[in-house]
This record gives sequence, C-alpha cells and structure tokens, in this order.
Amino acid sequence: MSTSLSVVIGWVKGRTASIAREVIVLLLALAAIDLVLIAIHAIHVRYGLPGGGIWLISRDRGIPEIFQYIKEAAIVVTLIVCYRRHRSAIYLAWAATFGYFLVDDAAEVHETLGDLLADGIGLDEPFGLDGRDAGQVIVSASIGLVLLTAIAVTTSGDRSVARPLTMRLLPLLVALGFFGVVVDVIDAIDVLGLVEDGGEMATMSVAVVVVVDHWRNAARAPEPDRDGATGMVPGDTTQPA
Repeated sequence: MSTSLSVVIGWVKGRTASIAREVIVLLLALAAIDLVLIAIHAIHVRYGLPGGGIWLISRDRGIPEIFQYIKEAAIVVTLIVCYRRHRSAIYLAWAATFGYFLVDDAAEVHETLGDLLADGIGLDEPFGLDGRDAGQVIVSASIGLVLLTAIAVTTSGDRSVARPLTMRLLPLLVALGFFGVVVDVIDAIDVLGLVEDGGEMATMSVAVVVVVDHWRNAARAPEPDRDGATGMVPGDTTQPA
C-alpha cells in the first residue's frame, strides 16, 4: 500500500513540477470562489433563504454567472494575445469556441434557437425527450460540430507551440458539453441544481488555468519563422503526434 501511495505521490509531483506557483495560486483562487458561490447557492435552495436570488448559480446574469462571463472573456483575450505572437490558427479556433460559450451564456443562444427549432418543425418528444430539450440538443450538437471541425482542421498539420493546447483543452470541452447539454436535459441527476452549473463553473476555472499556463510557457518560445513554425512550448508535456 505504501509503495502504491509513493508511486501516486511521485506521479502527482512529476505532473505539477513544471507548473508555476502563480498558476497554482490562480487555480486555488478560482476554485475557492467557485466553492463559495456553490455553497451559497446550495444553502439558498435547501433552506429557501429570502433575498438571495442574485447569488443562485442557475440565475441568468446573477453574480455567479457574471463570474463565469469574466472567466470566459479572460480565456478569449489570452488566446488572442497568444495568436498575435505566434500566428497559429489554433488559437483563433479555440477563441471562437470560448467566445461562443460567452455569448451563449449571456444571450441563451442554444435555448432560444432550440425553442425556435422545436416550434418550427414540431418536435414532439423524440426519444422520450421534451421537444424543446430535443431542439436545444440539436442546436448545441450542430454548433459543437462546427467548432470541433475548426479545431481539428487548424490543429491538423500544425507543429507550432499551439498544438499541445488542443490536447489539453479537448477533455475540458467534452466536460463542458456533458454538463451543459446532457445534465441540462436529464434533470434527475442535477441535485439542487448544482451539477450542471457547478460543473460548468469548475470546468471553466480549470480551462482558465490551462490557457494562462500555456500563455506563460508560450511567451518563452521563439517567434515563428517565415514558414510559421516555432519550437514546442517549454514545460508543456504534451508533444505533437
């Protein structure tokens, strides 16, 4: 048992050794804020405290959702800064992806378009889903396919410092899709309304840390040459295929 624990501890130390202290502090700070907001939400829902609606993580334009907007905007800005230095289209594809998340959260794009689609073609509980839920799933899947295609196309053949970022962000994109679409549709697994929005908050915080960590490492990489090629990101363990 002690040997196994030593192996696990050694693995964790190896994975975190190259992460700057500032990045770890950022992760802990974002996680702490997320936990506080989730706790306030849970207390309000469980005990029905009055006057706390603005703190609900499920409330549109409430304090938690505004915090989510800030994280998404920070990711987009950081990716654009990376693009201005390294000129890799991967950054633009990911900036468009998180830009969509920002617009969708602020303007309820997939909900609005999903409802219009359901009413327009008369969706009536396909596969046991509510018609409006089905419309939202179709819209989210369609937009997701376009964004994934852009990411795949820009990443394919790219050997610049940007390539490892895709490998690090893809699992988070899957997680955001799960919390934002699957959990949104299956209300039974969304205990106290925490799973969907709480999962999205936590995942977006990790995405901020991944992008900031990449930006710090990419800033030390050489400028692209005439062919647009650059060296790999120092400290980024994901190597190109």
